Amino acid sequence: MSSILKSLGVRFSRSLRLPSPSTTNKSDATFFSPVWQSALLKEDIIHDWKQRRVGNKEGLGLIERLDRIESILDQLARDLKMQKTVNDQLAKERKAENESQSLYLTAHSGIFSRRRENVIHGGDILGDLEVLEWAKDKLPWRYDGGREGFESKYCISMQYKDQILVAPEPIIKAFNILGDMTTHIGWCTSSLEGMAYASCRIIIDKWLEHINTAGREYLEDVIKREFEILDRIKNGKNKT
Repeated sequence: MSSILKSLGVRFSRSLRLPSPSTTNKSDATFFSPVWQSALLKEDIIHDWKQRRVGNKEGLGLIERLDRIESILDQLARDLKMQKTVNDQLAKERKAENESQSLYLTAHSGIFSRRRENVIHGGDILGDLEVLEWAKDKLPWRYDGGREGFESKYCISMQYKDQILVAPEPIIKAFNILGDMTTHIGWCTSSLEGMAYASCRIIIDKWLEHINTAGREYLEDVIKREFEILDRIKNGKNKT
């Protein structure tokens, strides 16, 4: 029995009363069998009453190490549970962000579609610039394709973005008509489209001359004349 206590520590659920050799109290003397009494009274046996443990140094050390391992495993289990909670929350946030992006693009597409259904010239260069700026940060992998589509649609480089944002209303209108024609919305015949395209290009080219020559005279009369042509084209088209 003593060999067991020497190899392992023994943990008791309640305090032990170890009788001394001179004990005369029968109840104390018979608390342990003679074999246990002999083992427990060995000099190398440690009685840890505070932790309710009895055993030799190696055995109690093993129990302490097992306790530490158990504590570490419990902590790892708690950490794993917490990490799962964090991962679930991140997944929900990513899903919400993706849904938000999808709703944003859907909303803009719907707005643009309604505008084009309600007016003859449905291009929206300012709105398209807004979407491109948003996509540049949120959907960078789609930005280059969107930029190329913008430049093809409005026949102007994105390098003029800042000037377009502050351009006079007639210039924005010309860009919108031009964008409308390049996507074949609202124009029925090639002859009308060719005439309108030429007028829009004149308006835009005059504006580009103005900003590229650092303040060259802005030819409002030329732009006004070209818009009169566009109005006649529109009226002639509506009669057909």
